Amino acid sequence: MISAAIAQISQAAIARKLPLSASSHEGVEKGALFSYGVMLETVGQMAARLARDALSGTDPAIIPVEIAESHLFINTDTARAIGLDLSPALLSQAIMLLP
Repeated sequence: MISAAIAQISQAAIARKLPLSASSHEGVEKGALFSYGVMLETVGQMAARLARDALSGTDPAIIPVEIAESHLFINTDTARAIGLDLSPALLSQAIMLLP
């Protein structure tokens, strides 16, 4: 429910000058200040690859464990709107800056 209403929740947070994190980069695209986590598309691709290996007969005990990388996404327009100055060091760590 929250993901479906993230645009409205983001606007309410901005109006109150509150920072809001989102569960994915899509939420940042819709106005949340930031998201830090895995990209769901990548996790889905990893799961499909592991399922393919297991279903094709590979012993699950020898299938290597995979861990998705976490990424930082920042909406710089939202930061400005709530009066937040972000350091260049923080901005340099983001995989995506959304204006």
